[in-house]
Amino acid sequence: MINDEKNRNLSEDEINEIARKYSEAKKVGDKNLEKNYMVQLYNFLYAPTVLHKKLCKQLNASQDKLNHGDDELSDFFMEYVLKYDFEKNKDFVAYCCTYMDFYLKNKFKKQYKKINAKASQEKKTYNSEEVTNEGNEKKWKKREEFGDDIKGFDTDNYEDTDDSYANFEIMYIVRTRLPSVIINFYKHNIGKAANEKRLSYYRIFFTEDIITLISESGHTKYFNKSETYECSDKNYVKFISYSKYDKLEDILSLRYKKYSDVFENYSGNDKELKVPCEEKVISEYRFRSGLDKKKKPVSKEAVSQQKGFYKKQLSWIMSDIK
Repeated sequence: MINDEKNRNLSEDEINEIARKYSEAKKVGDKNLEKNYMVQLYNFLYAPTVLHKKLCKQLNASQDKLNHGDDELSDFFMEYVLKYDFEKNKDFVAYCCTYMDFYLKNKFKKQYKKINAKASQEKKTYNSEEVTNEGNEKKWKKREEFGDDIKGFDTDNYEDTDDSYANFEIMYIVRTRLPSVIINFYKHNIGKAANEKRLSYYRIFFTEDIITLISESGHTKYFNKSETYECSDKNYVKFISYSKYDKLEDILSLRYKKYSDVFENYSGNDKELKVPCEEKVISEYRFRSGLDKKKKPVSKEAVSQQKGFYKKQLSWIMSDIK
């Protein structure tokens, strides 16, 4: 039986802690503990917890767009909650809210396709003008019906393809997992590979990756902002730009330096720096900041080698993304 009063007062941190224990029990194969924590998580979805309220708010906001089944929370639990992995996302409540978005979008897609298929069967013939108009109306209808009620969904760039839904999930996974390259560095690298020099290189490449992701999308959604900011190389951002870089959102307004600003007596094409930067820019930064403790900048081959190590680890962390 669900203890409503006890669960009502649970904080997000307390719910996240139970989720962490569930994830760890599942990984070590402790079936009894896993079942115990799984039942608690299931109850959190139905008792008047902060998690329940957030998920129900999302469900209620989509009632006019979707035909909900009798037990959406149970379906959501089976499809996403049981897959939760603490190492990939430490905020269980945020994980559930984001994946509820994805769950609703995916359901909307399936329902709309079903309705559209039925309509296509009833209407056997179309002239070219009708087909064109139907396509435009379909796209407009989806944008209007979804509106901004579902967070994080780019209605202006929506396309009716499987990729649009897959890309949403990929964006979410990449942005939530990327900091683990730094956070779990000493867990993924052992022996001689577990050294400060390599970690400092990884911070640079990680920083370039988040700059690219945020700049191309125009937003910082799905990142754990404080965690991502702390994992980045703040001095590197200041080296290649005129930004004070006090928070992750500052990446959206970066103003890059020119080559003559970072190289002494530069005589080449004095263009603006561009991320990802050339190896010689990274080498110059490391030389000036004393990261390599050398009398001159390291070769571009040395930088490329470290980038290869970084990409290999990154591909392992993202290996299950299809």
